[in-house]
Amino acid sequence: MRTVKEKLTTFIKMFYSNKTLLRARKASFFTAFLLLVVNAMLVTVPTVAGLVQGLERGEEFDDIHAAFREAYVDRLDCRIADRELTCDDLQKTTYGAYAFIHVEDVPETLEDIEESSVILGRRHAVIIHVDETDGSQRILQGSYTLHGDLDFSRVQEGAVEADDERVYQDTVTDFFLDNLYYANIAEGMLFLYPAQFFQTALYVLLVSPFFLITNFRAPVRKIDYATALKITIFAMTGPALLAAVLGWPLAGWASLMFTIVYLLRIIAVYYRVNNLEEPLI
Repeated sequence: MRTVKEKLTTFIKMFYSNKTLLRARKASFFTAFLLLVVNAMLVTVPTVAGLVQGLERGEEFDDIHAAFREAYVDRLDCRIADRELTCDDLQKTTYGAYAFIHVEDVPETLEDIEESSVILGRRHAVIIHVDETDGSQRILQGSYTLHGDLDFSRVQEGAVEADDERVYQDTVTDFFLDNLYYANIAEGMLFLYPAQFFQTALYVLLVSPFFLITNFRAPVRKIDYATALKITIFAMTGPALLAAVLGWPLAGWASLMFTIVYLLRIIAVYYRVNNLEEPLI
């Protein structure tokens, strides 16, 4: 009876050893399925890292801090509570280079907006910067899911009492913008992970029949589809782990590296199976 330590050692060796990888044929389908779920999560890391690193903070929106500072001084009468925003007597007011607009629901189409705007909806907000030169837009949008209670009309009170009024105001603005972005990412995860799992599962289903070619004109049947499926899933773990580790420092390249490394490994394992004298069944 193999110990847990021996099983773990074997599993780790499967990350890089093609010889050890062939032992995956003994794994249960339940174990293979769980590993497929883990692999999909690992492969998603570079995408998540890219989203987080691509955060368009306040400095990416020209004059946004100046606009919010004016709004705070003017005691912008809007507040967020229980993930919803309410405003009193605000329809459209210009602060700095931005028009602050309160609406019930944020419009689905934003391409027609021709001026830089802060659109405050009941559940979502959109920050739009319109380049005056070419009319191009930079957009940040999200829900208030990650916000606690925030009363814009009282920000100035805290700013006056702070050591540095401007730093306090800009910190509140960054908090507001960042939480909009992260809320958007969090909501996107609800679709990202299922989509990535489906894509990973489809990839496995398409690659695994590749090993059945080794049975062509072979004196004995070397491998069946069930074994090929397990090997294909286990072969993915090493490249997927590599993609996850490199995902944060090299978010733009990690996904491509995963595809290349995984493809090379599948080819290497294929030739190993093809050269076997004894079947894996």
